[in-house]
Amino acid sequence: RPHSRSSLNCMSPGGTRRTSAAARIRRAAGWGRWFCVTSVRESGIDPRELISMTFAVGLPPMPDAFAEPGFFEEYEDPSIYVLRFAKPVEEAALRRQLLKDTTEVDYNGKKIHQPEHNWQPSVYLPDANTIVVGGRKTLRRAIDSPQSMGHLVSQLRSADGESDFALALQIEPMREYYKTMRGFLEESGEVPLPFREFLTLPDHLASALLEVRLDSDTPATLHLEAENEESAAKIHKLSDELLIYAKGMWSLQRGMLVESAPDAEMGAEMAKLVDKLLAGVSMSRDREQVEVVVKVEGGVREVVDLGTKLVEYQQRQVDQVMRMNNLRMIGLAMHNYHATHDEWPTGIRDDEGKLLLSWRVQILPYLEGDGLYDEFKLDEPWDSEHNLALLEKMPETFQSRLLYDEDVPESDPVVREEEATPLVVTRFLGISGEGMTFGSGKRTMAEMRDGTSNTVIVVEAAADKAVPWTKPVDAAIDVERPTAAFGEAPERGFAVLMGDGSVRSIPADTPADIWRKLFTIADGEVLEVPGTSDPFGAEFGFEGEAPVETLPIPDDVEFDAPQESPIIP
Repeated sequence: RPHSRSSLNCMSPGGTRRTSAAARIRRAAGWGRWFCVTSVRESGIDPRELISMTFAVGLPPMPDAFAEPGFFEEYEDPSIYVLRFAKPVEEAALRRQLLKDTTEVDYNGKKIHQPEHNWQPSVYLPDANTIVVGGRKTLRRAIDSPQSMGHLVSQLRSADGESDFALALQIEPMREYYKTMRGFLEESGEVPLPFREFLTLPDHLASALLEVRLDSDTPATLHLEAENEESAAKIHKLSDELLIYAKGMWSLQRGMLVESAPDAEMGAEMAKLVDKLLAGVSMSRDREQVEVVVKVEGGVREVVDLGTKLVEYQQRQVDQVMRMNNLRMIGLAMHNYHATHDEWPTGIRDDEGKLLLSWRVQILPYLEGDGLYDEFKLDEPWDSEHNLALLEKMPETFQSRLLYDEDVPESDPVVREEEATPLVVTRFLGISGEGMTFGSGKRTMAEMRDGTSNTVIVVEAAADKAVPWTKPVDAAIDVERPTAAFGEAPERGFAVLMGDGSVRSIPADTPADIWRKLFTIADGEVLEVPGTSDPFGAEFGFEGEAPVETLPIPDDVEFDAPQESPIIP
């Protein structure tokens, strides 16, 4: 069913609203913007303009077919996908990905974009608003017979016109394939004997139709058509037993799910939702028809709301690991630079000492970015005509994922609304100021008399403090307000890179005098660094420090004298 553009553009979670609802909607909207912008940039397709999707999915080949000689040269996907959009789709934009490496061929007066290999999908654009993707032969059959009426089409047309999603399934074409897979499961012993009877359920089926309605108190209805009345009775019996089994298993697993949830409140919500779903399932039979109905007060809004929170939680974990890994890569590159040049990379300067390019450009050769480094004119400033053109080539190491943070601002410079605008800003900033790593010319590890493990050298600032990655600008520290240069603090605290190459997450409410001591390299005061060594810290369920990883030293490496290394313990 066509959806409004605004619902896709906002992607608000809906359902119960709490004090953090506004932040959750901002995060969801931020994710929606990022997803849409990325889709437009990489594929030329804007999901916000999507009106409908129709997929006809064919059978995959039998497992033993993959081993046959020449299989991949001859195999062709029997599926077909039709996408319709509210606005015309530009063919030139589609060439970024979908039409990449295809050749235009004429078929009965129609233009098909055909790839080199059979197993790759062909593309047909019947009009400016429609994209049809499918296997070469399947696509040509669709062009030859656009109005053909098969049983699947009849099933879909019988669906309720208010359905948001309908899935029709024909069993007969799959029967032999299914029997082979069932035999494999039975022989493997993966299905316990008491439950093997459930594997026979498709033997009694002729077809199935699933309808989903997002805003209805009856969000899901499954229509099962049997071969005959006897088969229908068997389907009804097996389905009823399967439901009883599911309720029994849930009663055993309920407590475990609550305990393993990200927090107690979310665990209780998940348990309550499953209770409602199982309680709302009912079944009925009329001759050869069996109907399974799921009734839930409020429809699937609770599912969407809870799903949004779960996705956000998982994404925060993934993003936290990614940002910490990026900081580690930056730290390793800076140490390798120091080992080569006997100084920290603090920026590229001209003969008079004026900064031209950031230290982020300086460490490119140590981030496998030699090619990009060679493209820069090192005697020109970052915003010269030549160097400015390289902004859009920012390595992924300097990127941060911030779309699920509590503090995502409405005007986020990283989540851009402009379609196909490359990401050119970074939030990884050096600590700059008197007596600190950056901002006063040459610095060496030997000058860090407070200890490299007690000195912060790079921080991940908030989104509103992001800077063009080649620009020689860092976090200028105000000793009275040490964290003001980082922007508004996220709940998790600030991710920082220490001088020894380790990364930490330091609480934002850490006292100002502690921050000052962490930033200075030789104030004579050694302290215990607050926070956790993410991603192994408390946020991920692990208390204590990150495990030490020892990198192997090749046999042919010789040292003139014992050396202290923060990277190789």
